[in-house]
Amino acid sequence: MPFSVTMKVKDFFFDRAIVKDAISDAERRNLRMIGAFIRRRARTKILRRRKRSSAPGSPPSIHSRDKRASLRNILFGYDPRRHSVIIGPVKLSGVVDNTDTLGKTVPELLEFGGTALIEEVQSRTSGPEDPWYPRDPNKPVLPWQRSRKRPARYRGNPFMSLALEQEIDAGTITDVWRASIG
Repeated sequence: MPFSVTMKVKDFFFDRAIVKDAISDAERRNLRMIGAFIRRRARTKILRRRKRSSAPGSPPSIHSRDKRASLRNILFGYDPRRHSVIIGPVKLSGVVDNTDTLGKTVPELLEFGGTALIEEVQSRTSGPEDPWYPRDPNKPVLPWQRSRKRPARYRGNPFMSLALEQEIDAGTITDVWRASIG
């Protein structure tokens, strides 16, 4: 099952007609509340913005200032196949070579760990000690640039599974269903 959520999840937001027709009002309200609780908890876990990587076992740091291309952009929607709510960060492909990571996305690598190939470029006029920069996948490598692919190891900094566990421990998920039953 893919870890990150694509923009197709918008078709299954809880205010869409297809979802309203598929489930009862009480179930829709409960699943929407559970999704919102877990999303809020996950967002607070990755609130910190810093340049360095986070410590092993702690939630990842935010490195981007872009509101759309950020781990904090978490969506949730109805999953008709499992009759449940699916919650996750929007897919960030970035500079990860998906053929070498078996289709893993950046959020999935951050959550579970793994290795990916990062493509980098360096100006040909620079020396061997000059820095390499991540290549923009939308731009070709220019003739005067050097390019390389280097392995990047992600040690796994869970934030979505941690948010789910904390919501279960806090009792909010069971409280939502208990309130609807009476």
